[in-house]
Amino acid sequence: MADRKGVRSRGKGKPPDHAHAESWGFLASLPDPAIVVGRRGRLLAANRQASRLFGYRDGEMTGLPLGAIVPARHRRHHASLHARFAAEPAARRMVVRESVGLRKDGSEFPAEISIGAVRGGGAAGFVAAVRDLTPRRAEEHALAEDRRWLLDRLMAAQDEERRRIARELHDEAGQALASLIVRLRGLQDAPSLPDAKRQALALRRALSDTILDLGRLARGLHPSLLDDLGLAPALKRQAADSAEAMRIPVRVKVAGLGPRRMPQPVETALFRIAQEALTNVARHAGARMVEIALTRNDGAVRLVVRDDGRGFDPRALGRRRASGRSLGLLGIRERAAALSGTATIESAPGRGTTVSVALPLGPARAARRRARGGKAR
Repeated sequence: MADRKGVRSRGKGKPPDHAHAESWGFLASLPDPAIVVGRRGRLLAANRQASRLFGYRDGEMTGLPLGAIVPARHRRHHASLHARFAAEPAARRMVVRESVGLRKDGSEFPAEISIGAVRGGGAAGFVAAVRDLTPRRAEEHALAEDRRWLLDRLMAAQDEERRRIARELHDEAGQALASLIVRLRGLQDAPSLPDAKRQALALRRALSDTILDLGRLARGLHPSLLDDLGLAPALKRQAADSAEAMRIPVRVKVAGLGPRRMPQPVETALFRIAQEALTNVARHAGARMVEIALTRNDGAVRLVVRDDGRGFDPRALGRRRASGRSLGLLGIRERAAALSGTATIESAPGRGTTVSVALPLGPARAARRRARGGKAR
């Protein structure tokens, strides 16, 4: 409805803002909900998407005051912004703000508003595209919950890993060393030189086995090959250890790495991702063969771990399922995201599983960091 000022101005040949609603037909072609606000703070027009978003019938929003679609606690702030914008509409570029929208039924929703100056039929106004941020907020909330859950699970996994290492040190290395002490005592009391030599040979073999077990344990914690020679040799050694443990072939193909080492965080992340993927294969896949491919080109490095095991339905795992597989897959995604990379898991029952990870290197990585505001996810 026109206010008194609008009625008087119509008598002087200056129609009220909303009298030109027919001039804003371009709103219908916009994909997002959009409204036009006049310089007097009333809605001149709204497209169908905006009417549905705010809970009004088509055409019902025209003439409403701006405060009708803004919660009371935000109205003074919006009025101030509108006044400043109306003072110099042509001098301002399109601005984007986050706010809160108010529906006809009184419910609220988080909104992103993009505002620019327009003119139609001789009337000046401000077009505002309104985007409902509820889905984005729900996704961010779910992602934050996933990360909290993952952190809890990782801490639990670390505690379990410490207990496993303690058990292995006690049950394997500790028992082996205790056995060596007993055998040394027997060697000391050997009745003859041939008997002493026979016991010494057995001691050497037992000590060699103990050293191998300790080396395997140390490589599981942090492979020295990764620091000394790089990712490819460390992956090949891990593949050999996994092949021996699972008793299946684990093939490694490397291409394009060249003589230059990649950044240490990238090499460590890719090694841990491959290690996690192989652990999932050993625990869940029942595979007969595993292939690992590591390639570097176009400013990025790509790791693919593929098995021919029983596979699974990724959707069936669920975000909250506290299984080793779901924890491993979330960990893989988090490691990739921390370096501005991507991780995808493709699988289907009876068709094996493929884990693909791509991490940017050099300028590509820096560009992604700049695009994210200098922060890595």
